[in-house]
Amino acid sequence: MTTLSREKVPSSVLQALFDLYIDFVPNQMEELFEELAEHKDFLLDKFRFIVQRGYTERVNAIGLKKFRDVMIEEMKKPISLNKVPWLNGVRLKFFQCEDQYNRLKEATTILELALWKYKMDKSDTKKKMKRAEEPDLDFRAQCRVSCNADMVIEQVLPYLLPSSLPE
Repeated sequence: MTTLSREKVPSSVLQALFDLYIDFVPNQMEELFEELAEHKDFLLDKFRFIVQRGYTERVNAIGLKKFRDVMIEEMKKPISLNKVPWLNGVRLKFFQCEDQYNRLKEATTILELALWKYKMDKSDTKKKMKRAEEPDLDFRAQCRVSCNADMVIEQVLPYLLPSSLPE
């Protein structure tokens, strides 16, 4: 990759090579970034391209647009000849966004489960009073659909977001 970068090959060639690298050794991507950051000959725009391409799939997996936008802005920051601080900044921001997103996802899941359980308990009590016989799976599915978790989470989610996004 460093040789191709020095020869100023088109980004499409680097992308094809990097895609192969990701397919065959995905667990060593961070080591590749470290190695490329140390090379003084590796062009800054090619380095940015490779890092952005390497994080694209994981950034897209973050289901909150605000966090994805923070990552995009972080990767747009200027890179100095010493590429290591820029790379460390991108990594730190990515891990912060990913961690906060995972916490938010866990909190909304717990909220949804609590609402579902409440609806089941409430409905189960009514069901016992009416002595109605329904298959248990249908009852659970019906409670999940009718527990209004989607509406509650939509209204509560803004309050679960961190007061300040990673900057």
